[in-house]
Order: sequence, then structure tokens, then C-alpha cells
Amino acid sequence: MSYPKFIDVASYQPDTLAYFRAAKKSGIKAVIVKLTEGGTGTKYVNPKATKQIKNAKAAGLIVHTYHFLRATSDNDARGECRYYVQQAKARGIGDDSIMAIDVEAGNLTHNKSKLTSYINSFTDELHKQGYPNIAIYSNTSWFTTRIDRSKTIARSFWCAAYGVNQPGIDDAAAWQYSSNFRINGSRTDVSYDFTGFYTGGAKGIAAKPQPKPKPRAQWVNNNVTYKLKTAIKLRKGASTSSGVILVLPAGSVVKTDRAIIQGGYRWVRQPRSGGYGYFVTGPASNTLEYVTTVKNAAKPVRVYTVRSGDNLSVIAKKLGVSTSYLQSKNGIKNANLIYPGQKLKY
Repeated sequence: MSYPKFIDVASYQPDTLAYFRAAKKSGIKAVIVKLTEGGTGTKYVNPKATKQIKNAKAAGLIVHTYHFLRATSDNDARGECRYYVQQAKARGIGDDSIMAIDVEAGNLTHNKSKLTSYINSFTDELHKQGYPNIAIYSNTSWFTTRIDRSKTIARSFWCAAYGVNQPGIDDAAAWQYSSNFRINGSRTDVSYDFTGFYTGGAKGIAAKPQPKPKPRAQWVNNNVTYKLKTAIKLRKGASTSSGVILVLPAGSVVKTDRAIIQGGYRWVRQPRSGGYGYFVTGPASNTLEYVTTVKNAAKPVRVYTVRSGDNLSVIAKKLGVSTSYLQSKNGIKNANLIYPGQKLKY
């Protein structure tokens, strides 16, 4: 099977219309022009890029561009990408063009996970800048030992491998098989396009957009008093797996200060002596299913009946108040003098 071919050029190749017409005549369908290199520290623009892009288009070739990556961090990669996009837009490179990331610089990290992350940060930034057609260029060795292809966002791999009969990776979308293709006497890199992505006007899908992370649920102020429609468990944390402090009976009136929707429920926080309790006001689909809101509520008068074996300290802890509060509320002078059946307001 005969695959369509494309070339890539940098400052080493001509920028003349005659050169690109000769490329077209020799069967070349597209050209990928080196545009930039670095961008946060070293800033380089191919001095021939503007004319190469213009004359390649004039010769009837499909034109894409590439960036030579030198990033040393994820933020660095994003900065390089923004520089690349700035230069591309200045030269009329639209979102239908392929934006290729050239990954082969000697300064790049040997840490496979980090390098893959830098490539993904660059790719993600390209998506944010409005360029969906993305390719990764490198050689067989790097694709097998330095880049984790299973974790890259971009899925179109353009692989360089000379003097062999195949690119050496089974998922190559394109194969740069020679650096000695002659066009008007000039040595030029040439590649086979296995998928039609590079020579078909970038109509294929080169990358999967990185899913946007769902925003994390956050606590919000919620100074609201609720009356419970049903008995509800008061827990040590805002989770159904958290331990139970006590069961609040139906009809209880409870003051809260914070709320959050997580785990499929709306949780509220009740300030208590020495900490907090948490309970559910309803499922996320009906957040007040288990409660009613008490508007302008006066402080509710609640009563606890002393049981045999109780002492004021234990009762206070159970009710979420202080011992001194119970003494003051009920006129108790001696905290040790309470009796079963006694009614304590709280």
C-alpha cells in the first residue's frame, strides 16, 4: 500500500516558492514548518517560518507547524505553549492545522512520568487556546523509553526511524523514514502518513480533550435553624460512614452554621460543646426533605429527663452544651445534686 507523504522543514531548508512547488510536484501533500523553540527562558522563532508558511500554501500544500519542546516543568510547558500559539496566530495558523510537539531536546528530563506530564500540560494548554489537532513527534527510542504513550492526551504519534522497514512502535500515525529526501537539491525530512491525519487537512481526531475536573464541594455559611421531620443520626463527620454521636428525635430544633453537598447528600454542621456534629437535611436531589426551616426562631426550650446513673457532666456532653450552662439554665447550685426523673431545660 502506498501512503501519502509529507515533509517537515526548519531554517535549514529553503523558503522559496520554487522549493515548495518542487515538493508538490514530487508527490508531497503537506508540510510541517518548525515555528518556535522554548518560550519561557530561551525564545526562538524560525526566521524562515513566515515565508515557508506563505509559499507552502501558495504551492497548494497543506501547512502545519511544530514547536521544539524544552520545558523543565508543567508551568514551563504551558508557558512555551502560549508562546507557540502567539507566534502561530500571528502567522495565520488556524485551528484546523496540526500543532505538533517535537520531543527530543537533550535538556529534557529522563523521568518518564514527568516528561509525559510536561507533554500533557502543553497539550492541555493547546486545547485551552483553541487548537484541537495535536501530534507528538519523537523517535522510536524515546517513544518506548522516555514517553508513556498510554498516558498522553494527544494520540497521534509521529515517529522518526531511519534505515529500518517500520517505525518501531505499533501505534504510529506517521513515520519519518528519511532525512535525505531531495527537493531541488536540498535535503529534507520526509514522512509517511498512515492515517491521513497529516495530509487530509487535519480532519481526524488527534487528541482527546482532557476532562475538566469537577469542582470540589466546599462548605458554605449556613446560620439556619431546622426542625427535624424525622429522626436523624448526628455524626462525627459529614459522611454516612462517620461514627454516630446520637440520634436526634423527630421534632428536634437544631441550630447550624455551615453546609455542604457531598456524597449524594446535603450535610449541615451543628456547633457543640468541644466540637461539632453533622447531619443530613436531605438528598442532593431534595436538600430539605428531612427538615423544615425555622424562621426567626426564638431559642427552643428543650427538656432532658435525668436517668438513673446520670451525672451533669455526662448529660452536658450528650446534649452538646456545658455543665455550667445546665446549672445556670436550671438553677442548680451543686452539680452533684441531681436525681432520676428531674427535668433539665437546655
